[in-house]
Amino acid sequence: MISLYDLAIYLGMYQLAWWLYRTLSLVFRTFFGTKCTTQRYGHDSWAVITGGTGRLGRATALHLAREGFNIVLIAKTLPKLNQVAKEIQEMTQKLNKPVKTRVIVQDFSKDFNAEAFEKLYNDKLSDIDISILINNLGIGQPGSFLEAKEEDLHDVVTVNTYAVVLLTQQVIKSFRKRYEQRKQRSLMVNTSDMAAIVPSPYHATYAGTKIFGDFVAQGLQHELYKYGVDVCAWRAGEI
Repeated sequence: MISLYDLAIYLGMYQLAWWLYRTLSLVFRTFFGTKCTTQRYGHDSWAVITGGTGRLGRATALHLAREGFNIVLIAKTLPKLNQVAKEIQEMTQKLNKPVKTRVIVQDFSKDFNAEAFEKLYNDKLSDIDISILINNLGIGQPGSFLEAKEEDLHDVVTVNTYAVVLLTQQVIKSFRKRYEQRKQRSLMVNTSDMAAIVPSPYHATYAGTKIFGDFVAQGLQHELYKYGVDVCAWRAGEI
């Protein structure tokens, strides 16, 4: 019969092995994994980033601009969009590798029907060579489920799920076309959260939308492989 002491030792060894695996995986991906470069995804191509004015969206935009990608920022506040676009332009000019930027004002809590996404793509994205889509847009759940306003819960669900599916479908069409015509690879990334794998009291609706994005990415990873599309999801806060 296993004693509590032995059980604690086994659990500790398991936890240590798990974190060692995660750390080694991070090191491998960082130094030996596939690099997000214009050589892989296309010179003078564009990266579209939803939620581009938040901390993660801004950091992603600056990183991709540093790699030489032109940047499309989508969010609902024009002054913040212009500020991030200005940062990108100033940074890349200092590096003597200027890139182009484009800002799009869109509130997906209000414009979330299928026609809105089709119009967004046709009017503001169809004229550029998009190689990367970062589905970073997301809003959190304000308070407990019982106390939250119906409008707030509605916004969490629509913003965190509709954009992931409907904007992706529009952009994926161009991904397939660029691969069929030029054998050029593309990239799609869903920004997830640790809430996707950890039960989250008081954030149940938000957590549900994050696991939704994970599952969409996992399914599309297999479905879009034949069109040269790299698909992944990453969880904020996870090693």
